[in-house]
Amino acid sequence: MSAGVPSPLSFQASILQDLVQEDGLAILGKGMAYSSTLAFLCSLMHAPNSLVVIVNLPSEQAVRISKLVTDIGQHSLIVVDSQWTAADRAKLYASGGIISVTSRILVVDLLTKVADPKRINAMIVFNAHRIHEGSNEAFILRLFKAGHREGFVKALSDSPESMQAGFARVEKVLKALFVRRMYLWPRYHVAVSSCLDKTPPSVQQLTVPMSTFMQECQEAIVHAIKDCLVKIRSAGIDVGEPTIEEVLLKSFHNSIRKQLDSVWHTASFHMRQLVSDLKTLHQLLAHLLQYDCVSFIELLESFKAATAERSTWLLSPPAQHLFENAKHRVYNATMETSDTISGGPKQIKINPVLQPNPKWRALESVLASVSKTAEKGQSVVIFVNDKGQSLTLQDAMTYGSDKLMQHHWKRFCKSRFDMWRRRGGSTLRSDSDRILNPVQA
Repeated sequence: MSAGVPSPLSFQASILQDLVQEDGLAILGKGMAYSSTLAFLCSLMHAPNSLVVIVNLPSEQAVRISKLVTDIGQHSLIVVDSQWTAADRAKLYASGGIISVTSRILVVDLLTKVADPKRINAMIVFNAHRIHEGSNEAFILRLFKAGHREGFVKALSDSPESMQAGFARVEKVLKALFVRRMYLWPRYHVAVSSCLDKTPPSVQQLTVPMSTFMQECQEAIVHAIKDCLVKIRSAGIDVGEPTIEEVLLKSFHNSIRKQLDSVWHTASFHMRQLVSDLKTLHQLLAHLLQYDCVSFIELLESFKAATAERSTWLLSPPAQHLFENAKHRVYNATMETSDTISGGPKQIKINPVLQPNPKWRALESVLASVSKTAEKGQSVVIFVNDKGQSLTLQDAMTYGSDKLMQHHWKRFCKSRFDMWRRRGGSTLRSDSDRILNPVQA
Protein backbone atom coordinates (compact mmCIF):
# COMPACT_ATOMS: atom_id res chain seq x y z
CA MET A 1 0.00 0.00 0.00
CA SER A 2 1.25 3.47 -0.86
CA ALA A 3 1.56 6.34 1.59
CA GLY A 4 -1.78 7.69 2.71
CA VAL A 5 -3.70 4.60 1.55
CA PRO A 6 -5.23 2.48 4.34
CA SER A 7 -3.74 -0.99 4.75
CA PRO A 8 -5.40 -4.03 6.34
CA LEU A 9 -4.55 -5.14 9.86
CA SER A 10 -2.49 -8.30 10.10
CA PHE A 11 -5.46 -10.53 10.92
CA GLN A 12 -7.50 -8.89 8.14
CA ALA A 13 -4.71 -9.76 5.70
CA SER A 14 -4.95 -13.40 6.81
CA ILE A 15 -8.73 -13.41 6.32
CA LEU A 16 -8.35 -11.93 2.85
CA GLN A 17 -5.66 -14.45 1.99
CA ASP A 18 -7.98 -17.31 2.94
CA LEU A 19 -10.81 -15.97 0.79
CA VAL A 20 -8.62 -15.17 -2.22
CA GLN A 21 -6.95 -18.59 -2.22
CA GLU A 22 -10.23 -20.54 -2.20
CA ASP A 23 -13.91 -19.60 -2.32
CA GLY A 24 -15.55 -19.82 1.07
CA LEU A 25 -17.48 -18.23 3.90
CA ALA A 26 -15.52 -16.17 6.44
CA ILE A 27 -17.31 -15.77 9.78
CA LEU A 28 -15.91 -12.95 11.89
CA GLY A 29 -16.58 -12.12 15.50
CA LYS A 30 -18.49 -8.97 16.34
CA GLY A 31 -16.52 -5.74 16.07
CA MET A 32 -13.70 -7.10 13.89
CA ALA A 33 -13.67 -4.40 11.21
CA TYR A 34 -16.38 -6.15 9.21
CA SER A 35 -17.08 -3.30 6.78
CA SER A 36 -13.44 -2.52 6.02
CA THR A 37 -12.77 -6.23 5.42
CA LEU A 38 -15.40 -6.12 2.68
CA ALA A 39 -13.80 -2.98 1.21
CA PHE A 40 -10.35 -4.61 1.11
CA LEU A 41 -11.83 -7.75 -0.46
CA CYS A 42 -13.51 -5.69 -3.20
CA SER A 43 -10.21 -3.98 -3.95
CA LEU A 44 -8.37 -7.31 -4.17
CA MET A 45 -10.98 -8.96 -6.41
CA HIS A 46 -11.20 -6.03 -8.81
CA ALA A 47 -9.20 -6.19 -12.04
CA PRO A 48 -9.28 -4.06 -15.20
CA ASN A 49 -12.46 -4.64 -17.26
CA SER A 50 -13.75 -7.13 -14.68
CA LEU A 51 -17.06 -6.98 -12.84
CA VAL A 52 -17.39 -7.56 -9.08
CA VAL A 53 -20.95 -7.71 -7.76
CA ILE A 54 -21.89 -7.31 -4.07
CA VAL A 55 -25.26 -8.68 -2.98
CA ASN A 56 -27.15 -8.35 0.29
CA LEU A 57 -25.47 -5.04 1.18
CA PRO A 58 -27.88 -2.77 3.15
CA SER A 59 -28.30 0.69 1.66
CA GLU A 60 -27.38 2.40 4.93
CA GLN A 61 -23.97 0.68 4.89
CA ALA A 62 -23.34 1.10 1.18
CA VAL A 63 -22.36 4.79 1.47
CA ARG A 64 -19.71 4.14 4.11
CA ILE A 65 -18.29 1.09 2.35
CA SER A 66 -18.21 3.02 -0.95
CA LYS A 67 -15.98 5.62 0.71
CA LEU A 68 -13.73 2.89 2.11
CA VAL A 69 -13.38 1.24 -1.31
CA THR A 70 -12.42 4.59 -2.84
CA ASP A 71 -9.84 5.29 -0.11
CA ILE A 72 -8.30 1.83 -0.32
CA GLY A 73 -8.04 1.11 -4.02
CA GLN A 74 -8.97 4.32 -5.80
CA HIS A 75 -11.96 2.44 -7.22
CA SER A 76 -15.59 3.49 -6.99
CA LEU A 77 -18.42 1.36 -5.63
CA ILE A 78 -21.59 2.01 -7.63
CA VAL A 79 -24.89 1.34 -5.84
CA VAL A 80 -27.65 0.19 -8.20
CA ASP A 81 -31.25 0.72 -7.10
CA SER A 82 -34.69 1.04 -8.71
CA GLN A 83 -33.82 4.42 -10.23
CA TRP A 84 -31.54 2.75 -12.78
CA THR A 85 -33.20 1.72 -16.04
CA ALA A 86 -32.53 -1.67 -17.64
CA ALA A 87 -30.52 -0.04 -20.44
CA ASP A 88 -28.34 1.86 -17.93
CA ARG A 89 -27.75 -1.30 -15.93
CA ALA A 90 -26.78 -3.24 -19.08
CA LYS A 91 -24.14 -0.60 -19.90
CA LEU A 92 -22.87 -0.70 -16.33
CA TYR A 93 -22.53 -4.49 -16.32
CA ALA A 94 -20.69 -4.37 -19.64
CA SER A 95 -18.25 -1.66 -18.50
CA GLY A 96 -17.18 -3.57 -15.39
CA GLY A 97 -16.21 -2.21 -11.98
CA ILE A 98 -17.48 -2.82 -8.44
CA ILE A 99 -21.22 -2.57 -8.01
CA SER A 100 -23.74 -3.25 -5.26
CA VAL A 101 -27.17 -4.21 -6.53
CA THR A 102 -30.37 -5.22 -4.75
CA SER A 103 -31.27 -8.89 -4.98
CA ARG A 104 -34.62 -8.28 -6.69
CA ILE A 105 -33.04 -6.26 -9.49
CA LEU A 106 -30.19 -8.70 -10.02
CA VAL A 107 -32.55 -11.70 -10.22
CA VAL A 108 -34.53 -9.98 -12.99
CA ASP A 109 -31.37 -8.89 -14.81
CA LEU A 110 -29.92 -12.41 -14.80
CA LEU A 111 -33.18 -13.96 -16.00
CA THR A 112 -33.67 -11.40 -18.77
CA LYS A 113 -30.01 -11.55 -19.84
CA VAL A 114 -29.44 -7.88 -19.00
CA ALA A 115 -26.55 -9.15 -16.88
CA ASP A 116 -24.36 -11.85 -18.41
CA PRO A 117 -23.03 -14.25 -15.75
CA LYS A 118 -19.85 -14.77 -17.80
CA ARG A 119 -19.05 -11.04 -17.42
CA ILE A 120 -19.16 -11.31 -13.63
CA ASN A 121 -15.72 -12.13 -12.28
CA ALA A 122 -16.73 -12.49 -8.62
CA MET A 123 -19.86 -12.47 -6.50
CA ILE A 124 -19.40 -11.19 -2.93
CA VAL A 125 -22.17 -12.01 -0.45
CA PHE A 126 -22.45 -9.69 2.53
CA ASN A 127 -24.29 -10.78 5.70
CA ALA A 128 -24.16 -14.35 4.47
CA HIS A 129 -25.80 -15.67 7.66
CA ARG A 130 -29.13 -14.45 6.25
CA ILE A 131 -28.91 -16.71 3.21
CA HIS A 132 -31.20 -19.74 3.00
CA GLU A 133 -32.24 -22.13 0.25
CA GLY A 134 -35.32 -20.12 -0.75
CA SER A 135 -33.73 -16.65 -0.63
CA ASN A 136 -33.20 -14.41 -3.64
CA GLU A 137 -29.46 -14.44 -3.00
CA ALA A 138 -29.34 -18.26 -3.21
CA PHE A 139 -31.22 -18.14 -6.53
CA ILE A 140 -28.83 -15.45 -7.82
CA LEU A 141 -25.83 -17.64 -7.00
CA ARG A 142 -27.49 -20.61 -8.70
CA LEU A 143 -27.98 -18.59 -11.89
CA PHE A 144 -24.45 -17.21 -11.63
CA LYS A 145 -22.84 -20.65 -11.24
CA ALA A 146 -25.00 -22.12 -14.00
CA GLY A 147 -23.76 -19.49 -16.44
CA HIS A 148 -20.19 -19.14 -15.18
CA ARG A 149 -18.82 -22.18 -13.38
CA GLU A 150 -15.40 -20.60 -12.94
CA GLY A 151 -16.80 -17.48 -11.25
CA PHE A 152 -15.65 -16.71 -7.72
CA VAL A 153 -17.99 -16.63 -4.70
CA LYS A 154 -16.75 -14.95 -1.52
CA ALA A 155 -19.03 -14.64 1.51
CA LEU A 156 -18.73 -12.69 4.76
CA SER A 157 -20.66 -12.80 8.02
CA ASP A 158 -20.24 -11.27 11.47
CA SER A 159 -23.01 -13.24 13.18
CA PRO A 160 -21.65 -16.64 14.27
CA GLU A 161 -24.63 -17.20 16.59
CA SER A 162 -26.96 -17.19 13.57
CA MET A 163 -25.18 -20.26 12.22
CA GLN A 164 -26.41 -22.29 15.21
CA ALA A 165 -30.12 -21.79 14.51
CA GLY A 166 -32.05 -24.75 13.17
CA PHE A 167 -30.87 -28.15 11.96
CA ALA A 168 -27.64 -28.38 9.92
CA ARG A 169 -27.62 -24.61 9.45
CA VAL A 170 -23.95 -24.44 8.41
CA GLU A 171 -24.33 -27.11 5.73
CA LYS A 172 -27.43 -25.41 4.32
CA VAL A 173 -25.74 -22.01 4.13
CA LEU A 174 -22.61 -23.41 2.45
CA LYS A 175 -24.78 -25.29 -0.05
CA ALA A 176 -26.79 -22.15 -0.87
CA LEU A 177 -23.52 -20.22 -1.34
CA PHE A 178 -21.97 -22.92 -3.58
CA VAL A 179 -18.81 -23.00 -1.45
CA ARG A 180 -17.12 -25.77 0.52
CA ARG A 181 -14.85 -23.93 2.92
CA MET A 182 -15.73 -22.01 6.05
CA TYR A 183 -13.15 -19.80 7.78
CA LEU A 184 -13.75 -19.07 11.47
CA TRP A 185 -12.23 -15.89 12.90
CA PRO A 186 -13.38 -15.37 16.51
CA ARG A 187 -12.04 -12.48 18.56
CA TYR A 188 -9.94 -14.87 20.65
CA HIS A 189 -8.08 -16.14 17.56
CA VAL A 190 -4.33 -15.95 18.12
CA ALA A 191 -3.79 -13.73 15.08
CA VAL A 192 -6.53 -11.34 16.21
CA SER A 193 -5.48 -11.08 19.84
CA SER A 194 -1.79 -10.66 19.01
CA CYS A 195 -2.64 -7.84 16.59
CA LEU A 196 -4.96 -5.96 18.94
CA ASP A 197 -2.78 -6.46 22.03
CA LYS A 198 -0.10 -4.27 20.49
CA THR A 199 -2.21 -1.19 21.18
CA PRO A 200 -4.49 -2.02 24.11
CA PRO A 201 -7.19 0.58 24.81
CA SER A 202 -7.48 2.45 28.08
CA VAL A 203 -10.93 1.53 29.40
CA GLN A 204 -12.81 3.21 32.23
CA GLN A 205 -16.03 1.46 33.15
CA LEU A 206 -18.85 3.52 34.62
CA THR A 207 -21.62 1.78 36.54
CA VAL A 208 -24.89 3.66 36.23
CA PRO A 209 -27.39 2.69 38.97
CA MET A 210 -31.06 2.28 38.13
CA SER A 211 -33.72 4.28 39.93
CA THR A 212 -35.92 2.51 42.49
CA PHE A 213 -38.86 2.38 40.10
CA MET A 214 -36.65 0.93 37.35
CA GLN A 215 -35.47 -1.79 39.71
CA GLU A 216 -39.09 -2.59 40.59
CA CYS A 217 -39.96 -2.79 36.89
CA GLN A 218 -37.04 -5.11 36.23
CA GLU A 219 -37.99 -7.40 39.12
CA ALA A 220 -41.60 -7.52 37.89
CA ILE A 221 -40.51 -8.53 34.38
CA VAL A 222 -38.17 -11.22 35.74
CA HIS A 223 -40.99 -12.61 37.90
CA ALA A 224 -43.29 -12.69 34.86
CA ILE A 225 -40.62 -14.57 32.89
CA LYS A 226 -40.24 -17.11 35.68
CA ASP A 227 -44.03 -17.58 35.80
CA CYS A 228 -44.03 -18.34 32.06
CA LEU A 229 -41.22 -20.88 32.53
CA VAL A 230 -43.14 -22.57 35.35
CA LYS A 231 -46.15 -22.96 33.05
CA ILE A 232 -43.94 -24.41 30.30
CA ARG A 233 -42.39 -26.88 32.77
CA SER A 234 -45.87 -27.87 33.99
CA ALA A 235 -46.57 -29.11 30.45
CA GLY A 236 -43.75 -31.63 30.87
CA ILE A 237 -41.06 -29.68 28.99
CA ASP A 238 -37.76 -29.22 30.82
CA VAL A 239 -36.38 -25.73 30.21
CA GLY A 240 -34.28 -25.63 33.36
CA GLU A 241 -34.29 -22.95 36.00
CA PRO A 242 -32.28 -20.01 34.62
CA THR A 243 -30.72 -17.48 36.96
CA ILE A 244 -31.37 -13.73 36.76
CA GLU A 245 -28.02 -13.30 34.96
CA GLU A 246 -29.07 -15.85 32.31
CA VAL A 247 -32.45 -14.17 31.87
CA LEU A 248 -30.72 -10.87 31.12
CA LEU A 249 -28.61 -12.37 28.33
CA LYS A 250 -29.57 -11.48 24.75
CA SER A 251 -29.51 -15.14 23.77
CA PHE A 252 -31.97 -16.21 26.51
CA HIS A 253 -35.11 -16.41 24.37
CA ASN A 254 -33.28 -18.15 21.51
CA SER A 255 -31.90 -20.76 23.89
CA ILE A 256 -35.41 -21.51 25.20
CA ARG A 257 -36.75 -21.68 21.66
CA LYS A 258 -34.03 -24.15 20.64
CA GLN A 259 -34.92 -26.43 23.55
CA LEU A 260 -38.49 -26.56 22.22
CA ASP A 261 -37.55 -27.20 18.57
CA SER A 262 -37.97 -30.96 18.89
CA VAL A 263 -41.57 -30.66 20.16
CA TRP A 264 -42.58 -27.40 18.47
CA HIS A 265 -44.69 -29.15 15.82
CA THR A 266 -46.84 -30.70 18.59
CA ALA A 267 -47.01 -27.60 20.79
CA SER A 268 -50.47 -26.24 21.59
CA PHE A 269 -51.55 -22.65 20.96
CA HIS A 270 -51.17 -21.94 24.68
CA MET A 271 -47.60 -23.23 24.66
CA ARG A 272 -46.69 -21.17 21.58
CA GLN A 273 -48.21 -18.09 23.19
CA LEU A 274 -46.10 -18.64 26.31
CA VAL A 275 -42.96 -18.70 24.14
CA SER A 276 -44.13 -15.52 22.40
CA ASP A 277 -44.72 -13.91 25.81
CA LEU A 278 -41.16 -14.83 26.81
CA LYS A 279 -39.86 -13.02 23.76
CA THR A 280 -41.99 -9.95 24.55
CA LEU A 281 -40.86 -9.87 28.19
CA HIS A 282 -37.23 -10.27 27.18
CA GLN A 283 -37.60 -7.31 24.82
CA LEU A 284 -39.11 -5.27 27.65
CA LEU A 285 -36.07 -6.03 29.80
CA ALA A 286 -33.80 -4.57 27.12
CA HIS A 287 -36.06 -1.56 26.41
CA LEU A 288 -36.24 -0.72 30.12
CA LEU A 289 -32.53 0.13 30.02
CA GLN A 290 -32.62 1.79 26.60
CA TYR A 291 -35.78 3.92 26.60
CA ASP A 292 -36.79 6.93 28.63
CA CYS A 293 -39.73 6.56 31.02
CA VAL A 294 -42.37 8.02 28.66
CA SER A 295 -41.34 5.90 25.68
CA PHE A 296 -41.31 2.81 27.91
CA ILE A 297 -44.85 3.30 29.25
CA GLU A 298 -46.05 3.92 25.68
CA LEU A 299 -44.38 0.68 24.61
CA LEU A 300 -46.02 -1.20 27.48
CA GLU A 301 -49.45 0.12 26.55
CA SER A 302 -48.94 -0.77 22.88
CA PHE A 303 -48.05 -4.34 23.88
CA LYS A 304 -51.13 -4.48 26.10
CA ALA A 305 -53.42 -3.20 23.34
CA ALA A 306 -52.01 -5.67 20.79
CA THR A 307 -51.86 -8.86 22.89
CA ALA A 308 -54.27 -8.34 25.81
CA GLU A 309 -56.65 -11.07 24.60
CA ARG A 310 -53.91 -13.67 24.11
CA SER A 311 -51.17 -12.97 26.67
CA THR A 312 -51.92 -14.40 30.09
CA TRP A 313 -48.98 -12.65 31.75
CA LEU A 314 -50.80 -9.30 31.43
CA LEU A 315 -53.33 -10.53 34.00
CA SER A 316 -50.72 -11.62 36.53
CA PRO A 317 -49.67 -9.65 39.65
CA PRO A 318 -46.15 -8.99 38.24
CA ALA A 319 -47.75 -7.28 35.22
CA GLN A 320 -49.83 -5.01 37.46
CA HIS A 321 -46.72 -4.21 39.48
CA LEU A 322 -44.83 -3.43 36.27
CA PHE A 323 -47.46 -1.01 34.96
CA GLU A 324 -47.77 0.76 38.32
CA ASN A 325 -44.04 1.38 38.66
CA ALA A 326 -43.70 2.36 34.99
CA LYS A 327 -46.38 5.01 35.56
CA HIS A 328 -44.65 6.22 38.72
CA ARG A 329 -41.55 6.96 36.63
CA VAL A 330 -43.68 9.28 34.48
CA TYR A 331 -46.14 10.90 36.87
CA ASN A 332 -47.93 10.59 40.18
CA ALA A 333 -51.48 11.61 41.07
CA THR A 334 -52.59 13.42 44.22
CA MET A 335 -55.98 14.52 45.52
CA GLU A 336 -56.25 18.25 46.14
CA THR A 337 -59.11 20.58 47.00
CA SER A 338 -60.25 22.86 44.23
CA ASP A 339 -60.36 25.94 46.49
CA THR A 340 -59.10 27.21 49.79
CA ILE A 341 -62.31 26.33 51.66
CA SER A 342 -61.79 23.39 53.96
CA GLY A 343 -63.86 20.44 52.89
CA GLY A 344 -64.37 21.79 49.37
CA PRO A 345 -64.61 19.49 46.33
CA LYS A 346 -61.48 17.51 45.58
CA GLN A 347 -59.92 16.81 42.21
CA ILE A 348 -57.04 14.76 40.91
CA LYS A 349 -53.81 16.56 40.16
CA ILE A 350 -51.15 15.04 37.91
CA ASN A 351 -47.57 15.77 38.95
CA PRO A 352 -45.00 14.97 36.22
CA VAL A 353 -41.98 13.03 37.47
CA LEU A 354 -40.32 12.33 34.10
CA GLN A 355 -37.31 10.28 35.08
CA PRO A 356 -34.82 10.46 32.17
CA ASN A 357 -32.72 7.50 31.14
CA PRO A 358 -29.93 7.31 33.80
CA LYS A 359 -27.36 6.79 31.05
CA TRP A 360 -28.14 10.23 29.62
CA ARG A 361 -27.01 11.98 32.79
CA ALA A 362 -23.87 9.87 32.95
CA LEU A 363 -23.07 10.62 29.31
CA GLU A 364 -23.62 14.36 29.81
CA SER A 365 -21.16 14.25 32.71
CA VAL A 366 -18.57 12.32 30.65
CA LEU A 367 -18.87 14.70 27.69
CA ALA A 368 -18.51 17.69 29.99
CA SER A 369 -15.28 16.30 31.47
CA VAL A 370 -13.93 15.33 28.02
CA SER A 371 -14.60 18.80 26.60
CA LYS A 372 -12.34 20.32 29.26
CA THR A 373 -9.33 18.18 28.29
CA ALA A 374 -9.88 17.58 24.56
CA GLU A 375 -7.80 19.53 22.09
CA LYS A 376 -9.42 21.67 19.43
CA GLY A 377 -10.61 19.68 16.43
CA GLN A 378 -10.79 16.34 18.26
CA SER A 379 -13.98 14.30 17.92
CA VAL A 380 -15.88 12.09 20.32
CA VAL A 381 -17.42 8.89 18.96
CA ILE A 382 -20.41 7.38 20.79
CA PHE A 383 -21.38 3.78 20.02
CA VAL A 384 -25.02 2.75 20.39
CA ASN A 385 -27.05 -0.36 19.67
CA ASP A 386 -29.19 0.76 16.75
CA LYS A 387 -30.30 3.74 14.70
CA GLY A 388 -33.30 4.47 16.95
CA GLN A 389 -31.08 4.91 19.99
CA SER A 390 -28.73 7.06 17.93
CA LEU A 391 -31.53 9.48 17.00
CA THR A 392 -32.85 9.63 20.58
CA LEU A 393 -29.39 10.23 22.00
CA GLN A 394 -28.76 12.92 19.42
CA ASP A 395 -31.90 14.76 20.56
CA ALA A 396 -30.96 14.34 24.21
CA MET A 397 -27.48 15.77 23.65
CA THR A 398 -28.75 18.59 21.42
CA TYR A 399 -31.69 19.83 23.47
CA GLY A 400 -30.81 18.46 26.90
CA SER A 401 -32.44 15.54 28.69
CA ASP A 402 -34.88 17.72 30.68
CA LYS A 403 -36.20 19.56 27.63
CA LEU A 404 -36.50 16.31 25.67
CA MET A 405 -38.48 14.72 28.51
CA GLN A 406 -40.86 17.69 28.53
CA HIS A 407 -41.39 17.20 24.80
CA HIS A 408 -42.13 13.49 25.33
CA TRP A 409 -44.53 14.39 28.17
CA LYS A 410 -46.51 16.74 25.91
CA ARG A 411 -46.68 14.02 23.27
CA PHE A 412 -47.89 11.52 25.89
CA CYS A 413 -50.63 13.86 27.14
CA LYS A 414 -51.77 14.65 23.60
CA SER A 415 -52.05 10.96 22.76
CA ARG A 416 -54.18 10.43 25.89
CA PHE A 417 -56.47 13.31 24.97
CA ASP A 418 -56.82 12.04 21.41
CA MET A 419 -57.64 8.56 22.69
CA TRP A 420 -60.28 10.04 24.98
CA ARG A 421 -61.93 11.88 22.11
CA ARG A 422 -61.90 8.80 19.86
CA ARG A 423 -63.66 6.86 22.62
CA GLY A 424 -66.37 9.51 22.76
CA GLY A 425 -65.36 10.83 26.17
CA SER A 426 -67.00 13.92 27.64
CA THR A 427 -65.15 17.21 27.25
CA LEU A 428 -66.23 18.09 30.80
CA ARG A 429 -63.73 15.69 32.33
CA SER A 430 -60.53 17.23 33.67
CA ASP A 431 -57.18 16.81 31.91
CA SER A 432 -55.88 14.76 34.83
CA ASP A 433 -58.81 12.36 34.65
CA ARG A 434 -58.33 11.89 30.91
CA ILE A 435 -54.65 11.07 31.40
CA LEU A 436 -55.41 8.52 34.11
CA ASN A 437 -58.45 6.94 32.42
CA PRO A 438 -58.19 7.48 28.65
CA VAL A 439 -60.47 4.56 27.72
CA GLN A 440 -63.37 5.25 30.05
CA ALA A 441 -66.34 7.11 28.58
